[in-house]
Amino acid sequence: MVSSKDPSQDVHKDHPSLKQLLAHRVRELHTLSHHLFKRARPRLIAFPCDGWAASSGLLWGNALKEMKSQGWDVVLAPGQLELVQRQRLCKILKPDAIFFVKARTWKNHPHHFPGIPLIFLIDDADFVNPVEQDHIVDCVKAAALTIAGNEYVADWCRQHNPSVQKIWVPHPPRASKPVIPNSERDNIIMWAPREPATYPNEAQYIAQVITKLAQTRSDFEFWITGCTDQAWSDAYTKPLLDLGVRVKQFGYFKDYADYLATIARCPIGLHPVLIEQEYAKGKSFGKILSYIASDTAVVTDHVPDHADFFNHQHNGMLADSAQGYVDSINYLLDHPEDRARMAEQAYADFLDQLATPVAAKALDQSIRRAINHTIGSP
Repeated sequence: MVSSKDPSQDVHKDHPSLKQLLAHRVRELHTLSHHLFKRARPRLIAFPCDGWAASSGLLWGNALKEMKSQGWDVVLAPGQLELVQRQRLCKILKPDAIFFVKARTWKNHPHHFPGIPLIFLIDDADFVNPVEQDHIVDCVKAAALTIAGNEYVADWCRQHNPSVQKIWVPHPPRASKPVIPNSERDNIIMWAPREPATYPNEAQYIAQVITKLAQTRSDFEFWITGCTDQAWSDAYTKPLLDLGVRVKQFGYFKDYADYLATIARCPIGLHPVLIEQEYAKGKSFGKILSYIASDTAVVTDHVPDHADFFNHQHNGMLADSAQGYVDSINYLLDHPEDRARMAEQAYADFLDQLATPVAAKALDQSIRRAINHTIGSP
């Protein structure tokens, strides 16, 4: 993560090669050609922290595109664009507002876009990092509206600016049901982080859960994704293998559809949230969205926001300890029909509260209010 405490120096940070310069200009022209002559208003230009292909960029990019159905011209600026190109897009397209997806790039700073209403999105507690905090405070203070991914993040932002709206991180509805019904899946316990080596406390907690589970039964497999550091992964899984646990490691999935297809083979997905750590307090639904979209029953912690969505043994399982995780997993393994019912109920609740169209509608209404638009949807 890169931030700048002196925005006036940010302009010196773009040093692309000649090949990159040419590629960036092609992307800029392509973007302009798609939006220059559109008559739809209001217009929103969104700038990602890196790109639109993964993580927050993918999920929020889908929600922003969905806003087109509410009458917006939404410009998803390529993440590769240099600062001068981003500024030129704003000068030519004259947006009614700009939208920063996080502050993890120095280019996403209000100093660079004076006079344009800013919508700032933050769905993680990045502000706990002292290197990031000043940059984030600048964005929140300057924003006409800050979109926060959970209540903890929203509360922190409100101390700097009261114009804050909590909108949970969304996920697109699935195109079709998974091939294997949940009740017919093999006994596979999934933990699906992007890179487990960067979450050592959660990894230790999950290892404790799987160790306790292995002491009560042996009829299951443990799958883990994001194993890009092979030395770490081998050291992490060795104690479990020594206990006789069948473990399968997966690397990083470049294709999100492949990631979902892998999860859809697992009946149970784990999502630990250790709120003893301040950064974890700001975690939103994350991989829970992938579990729900894959008809995978969720076991997570009884923490704010999650407890607002999940009702224990109704649409998922809530736990307060490692033993609580073990008890929940045992119940789900021993009651496949009830497990499948919970997964189906979670997806029905997801459509009402966490699906992309729900977030797009909330974004439309909140942003219009923030920038004082009276333009109605067509």
